[in-house]
Amino acid sequence: MPAPLNRRDLLAGLSTVGAVWLGGHLNPTANAWGQPASSTPNRPFLDNTYQYELELQSEGFVLLGPDEEPKKVAFNVNAQQSFSERAIITDGNRMASRLYRSAKLEKRFGAMSPETVSIEPAPLRVITLPENVDSGRMLFYSAERPLSAQIISLLQTPLSPIWLDELAVMLFQDKPKLATGDRLTLNADLLAKLFCLEAVTEQSVVCEVEKANDSQAVLKLTGDVSGRSLDVTTKIRFNASARAIFETRSLSQLRASIFEQREKGVISPSYAVTTKLKLDQTPATEEISAETIRQQIGLTGTDLILTYTSTTNQIEFRHSPQWHLVLDQKGAAVWRLIVDGEPMTQCNMLLPVTPSREKIDLSTFAREVEQTLQESQGRIVNQQTLKGANQAEVFRVAAIGKEEEIDLTWTYYFIQDNSGRRAQLVFTTEADLQDAVGQSDLLIAQSFILKSAPLAQSPATVR
Repeated sequence: MPAPLNRRDLLAGLSTVGAVWLGGHLNPTANAWGQPASSTPNRPFLDNTYQYELELQSEGFVLLGPDEEPKKVAFNVNAQQSFSERAIITDGNRMASRLYRSAKLEKRFGAMSPETVSIEPAPLRVITLPENVDSGRMLFYSAERPLSAQIISLLQTPLSPIWLDELAVMLFQDKPKLATGDRLTLNADLLAKLFCLEAVTEQSVVCEVEKANDSQAVLKLTGDVSGRSLDVTTKIRFNASARAIFETRSLSQLRASIFEQREKGVISPSYAVTTKLKLDQTPATEEISAETIRQQIGLTGTDLILTYTSTTNQIEFRHSPQWHLVLDQKGAAVWRLIVDGEPMTQCNMLLPVTPSREKIDLSTFAREVEQTLQESQGRIVNQQTLKGANQAEVFRVAAIGKEEEIDLTWTYYFIQDNSGRRAQLVFTTEADLQDAVGQSDLLIAQSFILKSAPLAQSPATVR
């Protein structure tokens, strides 16, 4: 008997029952802060407001495909951001209000056409705060309009200004100025925040004052960091220079080179990438008002919901920030739910390219699922019809069973709309995690929108 699989092994290999069902049933010819503030703080402490001009360039490669024969694919990313940030510290928690004047990212993989994400229209006001008390990964809220998953990814950058401000506090401590030769070894907690890691296992990053005068100092930051990010082993080599301004006790003119190497993980392939980052910090010409901040802080007591739009598959749905995209290719997508760095649930999506005139009813759908479950001695425990977005019909079938001696639950969905478009989703979860995961699948399935052209158009126009 094979050794029992742990959660990472199980999800990394995809669920056999889910994969078989998606690949061979229903459409056999078919070609995806810890705790936000629960109440509005009454008396937040407001730091100074600064203007940031950020430029980021990354290039490297990812390893795609099966482990036996991975294919190396080159990629590059260019991003620019211009925003004002006003830091807020309340009850020991750190957050910031930002006014984005512009933000744009362009990425390219191999010979594929570049993908561009930008804030349109600008300006955009947001509140940002840590995903949890130990992480530099940020959550973003806006009172002005919903933020898509792609926009959140654009705004998520290493060496976030809010954590550089914390570094400045550590550097100055109780002294008004820095002197040549002053030296500080950065602690693991701060490094985890600066590089969006859940845990730091080894680190050797040192900040040293190379030269100083009466008003400012030039700093050199160098060293290595190893840790985990979204359940992936990550190694970072860091080399940067920055200017410390004594009057404002802040950092400015950061120039950094970051080499990062990640192993293959539950939501990403392995990759190696070099990032060059330029950050200029100056006093803001227009300070963000306290009233604007008060209005936005109220948002952080609500659940943050993101919208994902796929141009590859012409779909759209809503999800919580804990869901992460693994794969989005023509006809298929894979998503995983990651909580505190651990994979909890996987969602496989089959997205047929060609619409069908044949309608599927709930009983037919349930029989197909039942046939799939035979190999795992699984059984259906619930089936129902739900209302979907844009009047789509949504069938939901819940089942339990075993794979490799592990108790699992599967939730199968079949979504069809009036134009003949359809989608098939299966969520795979270890049985002992089902209560923790809850019904996060319902939001995705019931908000799922199939956006292709209707059947009435000529076949030549259907993609």
